[in-house]
This record gives sequence, C-alpha cells and structure tokens, in this order.
Amino acid sequence: MRTAWRRISLGGAEHAWHDEAMSQSETNIHPYMVEIIPPKEEGGAYNWAIRKHGKLAQRSDRSYPTEAKAQAAAMATVEKLLSGSDR
Repeated sequence: MRTAWRRISLGGAEHAWHDEAMSQSETNIHPYMVEIIPPKEEGGAYNWAIRKHGKLAQRSDRSYPTEAKAQAAAMATVEKLLSGSDR
C-alpha cells in the first residue's frame, strides 16, 4: 500500500520531484503542482490535487481507475487554468 502522494511539478524548486525522463518531455506548468493521490486500499481509485504556490487550488471531483487517467485529467485541468479558459 502506498501512503505518499506523488508530486509532479515542472517549475522552480519542485522540479527535482519527478523523473528526469518526464522532465525532458513535459511542458512548464509553473506556478502549479499536480499531486496524484493513490488509493487508500488496493484496487481503489486515484484522485488528484492541483496546488498553486503550495496552496490547494483545485482537486478532482471524481475518482479515476488508474494513475495515468488521473494524471491526464489533472494535466488537462492545469492547461485550462494556464490558458485562463476556466475563469
């Protein structure tokens, strides 16, 4: 069972939190940071949270069956936040 959140940030000091392979292929989402929240029990669902300058900006309103789907949904939301289309 995993207890820690997976932090993914592509700007500033948080850059060190994720894999070098990811950092080379992803775009800059500064000042946002995406956290993928693992299921509390095996077979459970993933959730995500978006932080802006360390403070919670938004979190998922639904659960996702895989980490990849939660990551994709979170990044789509960050793109909306960055473009200003969700204001």
